[in-house]
Amino acid sequence: MTILLVDDNQVNLFVIEKILKNAGYDNCVSLTSAYELFDYLQLDAPNPTGNSVDLILLDIMMPEVDGIEACKRIKQNERLKDIQIIFVTALEDKNTLAEALDIGGVDYITKPINKTELLARIRVALRLKAELDWHTQQEKKIQYELDLATHVQRSLLSAPLNEKNIQIEVSYRPSSNLAGDMYYWHKINDHRYACILLDMMGHGICSTCLYVYLLCPKRSCETIRRSRISYKRVKPLYDNFTKWKRGQSFLFHSYLFSD
Repeated sequence: MTILLVDDNQVNLFVIEKILKNAGYDNCVSLTSAYELFDYLQLDAPNPTGNSVDLILLDIMMPEVDGIEACKRIKQNERLKDIQIIFVTALEDKNTLAEALDIGGVDYITKPINKTELLARIRVALRLKAELDWHTQQEKKIQYELDLATHVQRSLLSAPLNEKNIQIEVSYRPSSNLAGDMYYWHKINDHRYACILLDMMGHGICSTCLYVYLLCPKRSCETIRRSRISYKRVKPLYDNFTKWKRGQSFLFHSYLFSD
């Protein structure tokens, strides 16, 4: 874990760094301006190489670029926006402190520094950063699994058909990555094809699980066989039913065409 200390006063930096190192926070980096902070974070670098930071103790009153503006620029960067920022200030202006918190600071501590208060606020900020990092990793994991499930789902759909006497194509654009809508076609014999279209109310994992269950090729063929349709007659079959489950309705529309 890395903690950055940013203050234009070397004495303040010395005092805070000594408190932190005595408390076991050994990886502390002292910086004397917002520009040094930007350089350390590689704020404007097109290909940043790292420098992982968990917490910044940031002085509000600094020359050239003050702490509030520095915080604003950091929070606008997608790569750095989860870094926790605690403002360190001698100001008693409540409006300035409110502005500092509104633009992204998680807390503030006033000078002269109280050791017990400083360490308590740091512990809270670091716990929050750990929770944010955990949620970020979980979101990436879930997104990866959703992308994989989407790929598997799309691979189950029938490929376009282009033969001498028949051509079947489809435009499939679900409103979300995972959806319950499906289509499937099956060759009955050299002269007949069955096409099934299914529209489901609702999206997401639940409808997709039912989608995969219904789209199993073997089960689809059994559904066609059990329908006892006379394939000698060219007739559309329309079946519309509603299934209620846990207070949520799923509406299916299935169509079977034979030719």
